[in-house]
Amino acid sequence: MLFVFIISTFSSCYENCPAFPESLTHYFPYSTGQLIKFENEKNDTIFFSVDGCSTSKDYSRYIFSKEICIAEYTVLLVNNNYSSIQLTVLADDEGVLLNIQFMQAHGLDFFETKVNGVNPFLEKSNQIFGKTLTLTLDKSYHVSNVKIEINKGIVQFTDINTNSVWHLIE
Repeated sequence: MLFVFIISTFSSCYENCPAFPESLTHYFPYSTGQLIKFENEKNDTIFFSVDGCSTSKDYSRYIFSKEICIAEYTVLLVNNNYSSIQLTVLADDEGVLLNIQFMQAHGLDFFETKVNGVNPFLEKSNQIFGKTLTLTLDKSYHVSNVKIEINKGIVQFTDINTNSVWHLIE
């Protein structure tokens, strides 16, 4: 009897943490191996290849730990000029954090935005950031503006080194 009580008490000390909400992946609808093309006003083109996409699955956590339930979606885009873009979306039951890292040999530009007070596991998470999201950096090494559209991903960014605005070629 004591054994059953102990097992039932400690087995209920775990909380199920949900997988990353699929509807939030619509902000970066990429798949591994996909080629993403951008063009500037001079008709120059650059290509990024989707090197990988990962989405966290559901898991259990010990309720007495300091850890909170976090779900993650990460995409890595690379090109042949040794630059890359890492897109990460973190979700918990209190909000969503989006960060984008443009990495170049001469520096890293880090964009971040957070929406608090929403539960992406319960609400229509495909509208948390709206249909279009623009992120801006005042001081940057390479990229100063990034525009993201739902179901398209990154549709525009500004390269301050070449003074070019790059647009997605669909």
